[in-house]
Amino acid sequence: GLLAIFLLLLAIEPWLSRRSHRYTHLYLLVQVGILTVLSTMTTIEDFFAVPFMSLSLQAMHVFPPRIGFRWIGIFIIVTVILLVSIGITFHGMSWGASLPNVLIYATAYLLVGSFMTVIRQLEDAREESQALLTELQGAHEQLQAYTTQVEELAVAAERNRLARDLHDSVTQSVYGV
Repeated sequence: GLLAIFLLLLAIEPWLSRRSHRYTHLYLLVQVGILTVLSTMTTIEDFFAVPFMSLSLQAMHVFPPRIGFRWIGIFIIVTVILLVSIGITFHGMSWGASLPNVLIYATAYLLVGSFMTVIRQLEDAREESQALLTELQGAHEQLQAYTTQVEELAVAAERNRLARDLHDSVTQSVYGV
């Protein structure tokens, strides 16, 4: 049931994050709580650690990097506590025996978070490029309108010059005659 709730919340997260970042903070806290409770229900040492990767992606997607990496830090701390306590409680391991798993998951959370940061930067750059393209297309259309206007003015100026020349030369000829 808890895993179903976790997955349901995972599915509705985009809707929550559009409403307010406060909901996203609450959402992440609830998800951490669910994973903590789930970890106490199993003897599998790293059962709960993998879903933290999806939470890391979501935190970095919704929040600025500074806040997103703080959440990843929270995920790492919770993972360390849970891995060590499960290892000691169920497997009789020392806290140092869980260290390789801790390092693997901490690295994975940070890599996933960094990957999402790069994706966000690429999305921002694409949006900026699209805005610049739209602006450039508008400037191009305006330039074409100016070019058409300049051509029309040049034609009118040439007509006026020819009319003046014809008028002046005809007037001179008539006066001379």
